[in-house]
Amino acid sequence: MPCAAHSFAAFPQRKRIAATQRRQHSVDHHELSATLFTRDNRLETPSYSVTPIIGRVGGGDAFAAGMLHGLCSGMNDADSLNFGLAAACLKHSVPADFLRLEIADVAAFLGEQRFDIRR
Repeated sequence: MPCAAHSFAAFPQRKRIAATQRRQHSVDHHELSATLFTRDNRLETPSYSVTPIIGRVGGGDAFAAGMLHGLCSGMNDADSLNFGLAAACLKHSVPADFLRLEIADVAAFLGEQRFDIRR
């Protein structure tokens, strides 16, 4: 039985489990993707190449915040997962441990699938 199934069995109220995956090519070149498990489904994002990495700290928080933003604003599971991953990828492009970008910046990343941030 996969770990997600054990978790769902142990916690009957749990609806989703989400996580990022990282493939490290070098210290400043990683590939990020994400997976979301529900009780009935498994969703995966495409991988995004992140280079150069300015700051990794806070990437997981940015992913969680992006996921929660998506779910709380009415996005479906797949869109929420992609929004969370986009936030995590973009967090790697800024220093410090806090992502100070607008929702539109994350949405632009998703629409264009690149790191050009327009302000």
